[in-house]
Amino acid sequence: MKTIELSDDRFEQIRLQAVAAGYQDVAAYLEALAADAAFDASCGMNEEQTRASAAECDAAVDRLKQHGGGTEFAAAWRTLGHEFGFKPRP
Repeated sequence: MKTIELSDDRFEQIRLQAVAAGYQDVAAYLEALAADAAFDASCGMNEEQTRASAAECDAAVDRLKQHGGGTEFAAAWRTLGHEFGFKPRP
C-alpha cells in the first residue's frame, strides 16, 4: 500500500466528501472512486471489448466519410413520422 500526503485542509475536504457519499473510511472512499473511474473509462468493457468497440466506431466513421453524412434531421423526422403515423401540429 502506498501513502500519500495531504494538507489537513485537503484531507478534511475529502473526508467530508466521503461522509456525504456514505463512507466513514476515507481510504475505502478513495478506493471506490478509483474503481468507478476505471469502470467509467472502460464503459464496463474489458480490453478486447474496448478494442472491438473502437474498431466498430472507426468503421462507422469510415463509412460516413465514404458515403457522406447521414440524413438531415428534418427529413429523418418526417420519415419517422410517416412510418409511425404521427400527424404534424397545425
